[in-house]
Amino acid sequence: MLNRACWYQLIIIAASLLLVTGCGFKLRGKLIIPEYLKTVYITPDDPYEPLQRELRFRLAKNNVTVIKQADAKTTTLAVSTPQVSQQVLAYSSTSDQVQRYKLILSVQYTFTTYGKNPIHEQRTVVRARELSKSNNALLANENEEQMVKNELLQEIVGELLRQITTRPAYKASMLDSSTIDDNPC
Repeated sequence: MLNRACWYQLIIIAASLLLVTGCGFKLRGKLIIPEYLKTVYITPDDPYEPLQRELRFRLAKNNVTVIKQADAKTTTLAVSTPQVSQQVLAYSSTSDQVQRYKLILSVQYTFTTYGKNPIHEQRTVVRARELSKSNNALLANENEEQMVKNELLQEIVGELLRQITTRPAYKASMLDSSTIDDNPC
């Protein structure tokens, strides 16, 4: 027999699940790879660059073959090197040094397919995160910034893969990086 505290916990968990599912939330799950993306050529061929390393890993995880030489009918993904920028949000009132800033990573890519319905689109994926800077812990600031850059790269790769597997070229603008159904939940 369950005691009263366990019943309350079960009711709270059930209510939370109902609230989340009522909103339309669902896990993304595995990507559905379209036929045109079963074999892809990535340019420039730089397997040691962090973004491309993550991209190649995720593609291989989804059974996509990344080839070394492209032919006339191969799907091509041209990915730029991530551009890192900072936007200052707040200065220290005593020392006039940056106290809070936004770290922004952006990647441009061009995706080209061939066949019945060829696609040629150029898009930009941008991700940003706010960070605080402590003047007393410079090494910790650098480590935190590097961790955030890695997280942003993973987010960018995830968004890039979602875009090339789910969005036709005519439905998205050049700078669009939203979700398919624009559901905020």
